[in-house]
Amino acid sequence: MTIQTKIRLLFIFFIMALFICACIVHGRLLQADLRLGQLEQRIFDLESRQSDCRGLQGATATTATMQTTIIEDNATYSLVDMSNLPTESTVESMDYDKEVARIVSLESDGSYEGSLAVASVIYNRLESGRWGNTIHDVISAKNQFSTYGSTKQRDLTDNVIQACIDACNGKRNLPSSVMWFCTESHYAKSAFFRGLTLYDRFAGSVWCEE
Repeated sequence: MTIQTKIRLLFIFFIMALFICACIVHGRLLQADLRLGQLEQRIFDLESRQSDCRGLQGATATTATMQTTIIEDNATYSLVDMSNLPTESTVESMDYDKEVARIVSLESDGSYEGSLAVASVIYNRLESGRWGNTIHDVISAKNQFSTYGSTKQRDLTDNVIQACIDACNGKRNLPSSVMWFCTESHYAKSAFFRGLTLYDRFAGSVWCEE
């Protein structure tokens, strides 16, 4: 075998080796492209699911807050978001008489117990019927609540408002027989109050019953 033949064979082997290496590299690149395509597909699927979830959450929120009217069998039903609507107990708890609150703010010592006691006396009188059948009749009765005709004003504190709310909803800290009260100094010089039955002393006042 001549030297030229050997060179040709080596050249052929070299070319074949390069071809085989190129084929191997090409195959690896194809596999990498395939895996990259699969990865991109998974990322796309995940993004689609997240988008669907956000869309579902948005649709749920919209459905919860929108008002839809359904007409069925000539009856109209209103579907509204009930989460922010006041419940029956909440509406009841916010109810109180403004005239009562004003008298309580002027007649009480400002404490919750004192405020509730004044409100209890007012409602006790209303329930007795002796001073009229309305709150206005009770607090405007002649010679009863001197602060009714007064121009004096006081801010309605949280204690006063809460006491009036509770009293309006039926809470009392005095029995129904207690329908009179006065200051300690007035009690000491009033024959009328000393002629009543003393029930208790608290919140700067004397509380009496017949």
